[in-house]
Amino acid sequence: MLFMIAVGATLAVYNGYNQSHDVALATGPVGSAQRDFFATAADRPDIALFFKGLTPSQRLTMATRIGDYDDPKLGTLIGKLLGSFDAKARVALTASLVRIGKAHPEAVANQLTVAGSLQQFAVASALKAVGAPALPAVATALKTPEARSNAAAYLVANGSSSVSFLLPMLREKDKDVRLAAADALGKLGAKEAVPAIMELYSKSEGDERFGYLSALAGVGDPATEPLLTKEATDLTVAGPRRAQAMLGLGRIGDRMAVSTLWNLLKTDDPQIQDSVISALQLAGNAAISSAPSVADGLKVAAGVHTPEADGYIDRFLRTPEVRLAAARAAENRPGLVAAIAAAAKSTANGEETDALMRALATTPEGVAKLRELAKDPTVGGFAARRLRLSGA
Repeated sequence: MLFMIAVGATLAVYNGYNQSHDVALATGPVGSAQRDFFATAADRPDIALFFKGLTPSQRLTMATRIGDYDDPKLGTLIGKLLGSFDAKARVALTASLVRIGKAHPEAVANQLTVAGSLQQFAVASALKAVGAPALPAVATALKTPEARSNAAAYLVANGSSSVSFLLPMLREKDKDVRLAAADALGKLGAKEAVPAIMELYSKSEGDERFGYLSALAGVGDPATEPLLTKEATDLTVAGPRRAQAMLGLGRIGDRMAVSTLWNLLKTDDPQIQDSVISALQLAGNAAISSAPSVADGLKVAAGVHTPEADGYIDRFLRTPEVRLAAARAAENRPGLVAAIAAAAKSTANGEETDALMRALATTPEGVAKLRELAKDPTVGGFAARRLRLSGA
């Protein structure tokens, strides 16, 4: 028993010495010993726990020191430490990751595999600071399953400058890489990707074909209108595929595409009707101006925020026969507050008045008008009730 106690005490002293030694290396002066410590620390399974055990000032020092060395392996070390809840340490770690990434962009892109929102916010910030030199490495990260979604999200957020790096990914053997690239290109509206994606669409089937169709619909290039029209109007095609094709037609938004969509609205299927309206809303003013009925036009105008849409809704707020539909379309429109209030005062229909008050409650300007109307002897009760319900 005494022997075991002695061994335990010896190990405790040894571990304490090692801990103190490691802390001294991690927070001490710049030099080869510290560089070697950081390089080996990248492989330590306990390094995050070690970092957590430091004092705030020690964490800040270590986080800053890591960036003093030109070693891509230190990107991995930073990735393991970015889960820290110490905000100042994370800022310093991000700055160090940027410094390393200037010479080794792939060291930053490799951290797209790290899980966690705190970590990915820091990695994205570092990639943005590194700038264009990081884009090839981020595009290459699409080949890594663990990094794929983060890499794609970053490339989309980065905008059109990502397109040239995504295009080669459409030629990869791995279909998941191709699909991720196509999806990103669709979200970026990259018309230059359309020929390649159309070819992939023609050679694929099932879920893979659906992925390429969704990408083409995201771009909304007029060159794809025949294909999208075929998919949207084919009653044997699954609903989700038809819906994607409809959205693509809405993004194209020319006369033929809009006409096709209005014709598709002639169905008893409520899901298809909703898909068509969503697509027509993407077409915007062109769809509103060609609406076959006021009721349909108001459904589309409800999702279009343009001066023309506001004017369309305003006109029918004054028309008793369709005032209720216009009231429902008038939500989130500060420019229509006066017209909504006037309509509320002019109607004796309780359902219409309630819908108009609900529309007012969707904007700060409308809430101010509700407070004013709460004093009105005719509609004050409706206004006061809506204020209570909205918590304003």
